[in-house]
Amino acid sequence: RLSSLPDELYKMSELTELDASCNQITHFPPRMSDLKSLQSLVLRNNLLLAVPVEITYLRLMRLDLRANRISSLPIEMRTMVTLIDFMLEDNPLTSPPASVSKIQRKLNQS
Repeated sequence: RLSSLPDELYKMSELTELDASCNQITHFPPRMSDLKSLQSLVLRNNLLLAVPVEITYLRLMRLDLRANRISSLPIEMRTMVTLIDFMLEDNPLTSPPASVSKIQRKLNQS
């Protein structure tokens, strides 16, 4: 039942996969962008309210944010060209930016 990720995590510069599903994490830590080698981030079933623009600094291939409380996405997500799997179901999205919808369409066509 983590409410945040431990600071020691950000010293793991070679970390490629992080799964912190089924916790009580409410926000992305500002230092998340320090994990330059991260390719897969799974934060499914948490209490996240927003996705910070800093997430776009990562070269993620997989991003799983299902079953959180996210209502909007940063438009900068359109720059995440390495993203292959993007899961966002079961969030109260009010209006995802059209640019993100283009990413989802592109992923569905693959």
